[in-house]
Amino acid sequence: MDEKQITKEFYEDIRKLVEESEKIYRLAEQEYAPMVDYYIETKCTDSKKIEKLLDDLLSCACDERILLLFKKLCRYYYSIDSEATIYYVGAYRRMWDEDQDVENEK
Repeated sequence: MDEKQITKEFYEDIRKLVEESEKIYRLAEQEYAPMVDYYIETKCTDSKKIEKLLDDLLSCACDERILLLFKKLCRYYYSIDSEATIYYVGAYRRMWDEDQDVENEK
């Protein structure tokens, strides 16, 4: 196999991974969106449930739509436990925020 063929196969494999990742994020969004809405609509104050969901959302928050759900739940949770919410926002920044990396390099 020549280098051109290897490169072509490499990019094809990457494309397939991206497509599969997108499918996973859409499934996650379908699963998590109703939960976020339910917790907010029912005025859930169970910190363990909310924080479990925030943990799950955080792990997928590199996806813009999951990030919106994460932010929505953080806004709701802030009035219940502001310290925990601040922790989750910081965790997001440490894990996913590229601007934070730029700031740390300065």
